[in-house]
Amino acid sequence: MLKITHIQRFSVHDGPGIRTTVFCKGCSLGCFWCHNPEAIEGRIRLWRDKNRCIECGSCTGSRPEEIYSCSAACPTGALSPTGVWMEPDGLLKELLRDGSHYRRTGGGVTFSGGEPLLQAEVLCRIMSSPELSGVSKAVDTAGNVPWGNFSKVLSCTDLFLYDVKCMDSARHKEGTGAGNGLIQENLERLCRTGKAVWIRVPVIPGWNDSESEMRAVAQRLRELSELPGSGIERIQLLPFHRFGKEKYERLGREYPAGKLTAPSGQTMEGLLRLFREEGLLRAEIGNHIISDRQN
Repeated sequence: MLKITHIQRFSVHDGPGIRTTVFCKGCSLGCFWCHNPEAIEGRIRLWRDKNRCIECGSCTGSRPEEIYSCSAACPTGALSPTGVWMEPDGLLKELLRDGSHYRRTGGGVTFSGGEPLLQAEVLCRIMSSPELSGVSKAVDTAGNVPWGNFSKVLSCTDLFLYDVKCMDSARHKEGTGAGNGLIQENLERLCRTGKAVWIRVPVIPGWNDSESEMRAVAQRLRELSELPGSGIERIQLLPFHRFGKEKYERLGREYPAGKLTAPSGQTMEGLLRLFREEGLLRAEIGNHIISDRQN
């Protein structure tokens, strides 16, 4: 079974065409700006919508580990689980509901998260199914997993969306909980396979948006783009936003990026010019508001 947080239909920022994005639960990083906090932890917990909660006590009779019982006992719908287990066959049926959109727009299915490659084995089983033959399949990854997890899905994945957050490994660890050595190693190995790759660079004010850090990222991406057979097709700069704040409140957690504000258009345009100065003419400013990803 695949553990997911939710399925988002009509996604247009998670790969080409109209796509159905499956958000997988569990992540090997803990980025302080993450706007999918419910996807970081593998364990399923409860959301609490304080605007709906009437403090009636209906949920207090259920044990905390009985997540689905607690949510069912809530008369106002204030409680809901942060994830579900889905059988591959059931998930496939959900994905195929949007088959006409895939065919009409050249779209398909994207597995995001969290980190979908933590569930690489079942992911491979789903993407390799005959029902998805001819459908574009993408994996959105932060890359902080063993290379063996990539190997399990290489043959059935058409496109990888790959996060590159910063080049300074110590800074990377401060902001995400892990250094970037494995991430960089996996990215180079992935580029050498010739698979199509879209790089995603989140722009986090005060953390990785300095000229020196962004130039280091751009220079590394230029090197990777010049590898023989490299499949890097696009580089997207994704501006930080605060739309995940409500999720932390519903989880009863403090919002770690509470003092940050979105970078200005002028800042984003300046960073785009920097990337293009480094020869990355395929760089663009992406839309990080509609898409639910990223860590």
